[in-house]
Amino acid sequence: MMIRKKSGWKPVESKELRQKVRQIVLELASLLKNPQEVVKKVTAQENNLTAAGFSIFPWSALSLSNGFPSIALFYGELDRLFPNDGWDEVGFEYLQWVQKAFIEEEIENLSLWSGICGVLMAVRSLSREGTRYQNMMKQLHDVYLSDYPMLLDTTLSELHEGARAEYYDVVDGWSGIGRYLLFNKHDPQLTKSLKEILIYLVQLCEDKEINQQLLPGWFIPDKHHMSIAGESMYPYGLFNLGLAHGIPGPLALLSIALLQGVEVPRQREAIMKITEWLIQWKQEDEYGLYWPFWISEEDYQKGRLKEVQTRAAWCYGTPGISRALLLAGRALDDSRYQQIASDSFLSVFRRPEQEWKTNSPTFCHGYIGLLQMTQRMLADTNNKELFRYRDYLLEKVLDFYDHQAPLRFYEMVMIKTKSNKVTNAGLLSGVAGIGLTLLSLISDQEPEWDSVFLIN
Repeated sequence: MMIRKKSGWKPVESKELRQKVRQIVLELASLLKNPQEVVKKVTAQENNLTAAGFSIFPWSALSLSNGFPSIALFYGELDRLFPNDGWDEVGFEYLQWVQKAFIEEEIENLSLWSGICGVLMAVRSLSREGTRYQNMMKQLHDVYLSDYPMLLDTTLSELHEGARAEYYDVVDGWSGIGRYLLFNKHDPQLTKSLKEILIYLVQLCEDKEINQQLLPGWFIPDKHHMSIAGESMYPYGLFNLGLAHGIPGPLALLSIALLQGVEVPRQREAIMKITEWLIQWKQEDEYGLYWPFWISEEDYQKGRLKEVQTRAAWCYGTPGISRALLLAGRALDDSRYQQIASDSFLSVFRRPEQEWKTNSPTFCHGYIGLLQMTQRMLADTNNKELFRYRDYLLEKVLDFYDHQAPLRFYEMVMIKTKSNKVTNAGLLSGVAGIGLTLLSLISDQEPEWDSVFLIN
């Protein structure tokens, strides 16, 4: 089996810490071994999230976010790093449960985090460089190739009405789908689809007339808000700056594709336009550079922000934007962009930790996501300060370890002002994401699983 290595990848140096991390990873792997037991723990009555305003339980069988594919991805990485330890057999069982779920429920969409492309990432991780599960992957690819043209046509036909985050973003939209397709450059049909997605993202970046004014094409008008709360808070529309749902997601995909040699007309111009716009809207205080979650239409017209909401997370906040800017700087070989990305990322750690608004060990908006982005920035910039911050974040995550917890770590969910403990097995906000990140810190082999977050 081919081993991917990267000279800049730097695992944790302390032997004692590495051993501790390894023990926890193996414990998590043991606890997740039985799919039925995992589902039982996650759907236990005391884990009901209705009061928090979420779906009843943090489980969706076919999603990469918090279903069988997320845990299969974990075992795929275990198998890659320890190919003689039988983790592929556990992964095989999880894929069998994926197949059962396909029979019992219809998969909702093509997306990376709740659709077909997420399942494909899980199958790919267990395929040992494509030598296994070829029929399963072909069947899923056929479904994708059959369904995507109509969906993309719909997306393109509505571009003149203003952007929809769920069309272009990482979680539900074409940016996440495109990142999976990048792994299939050997397939002419999937590559054709990828290029069509890149062309769409380039068109997304063109200025458009919305509400009788010319605005950057990623402006989200009021009628396209993702939530009722957004409608009340931003009645005239907004620009979304989160890596999960905002314009940094398309920027990351356009940049990663260019770095991998996949280019369409005006792709470089689109990367530059988004990057310059983000730099234009950077904020600065005594701790350094930072960005808001959103920019309202009113603030955009005034050229300044009335108030700034921010956090230190993958989904929203400075770290995700900094990572996307670094990818753009590398794609365009622009040292200025890369320096701004590095400076802004370091500013996160100069800011008081209470301003991070981070209270969970999990990936999406927790410490483990910040940790993996720090590890990526360390590998790409070799900034010595990041060693200290990386190891500090690792210790913070390990402090959340709880031997009484069903899966040893809880997702911490805020309900009003109270932090609630939730058992979550998934990748986005659960134990699979913690396990995968911990694995990456004790290996000298660069992972590919974190590509689903578009940070690689």
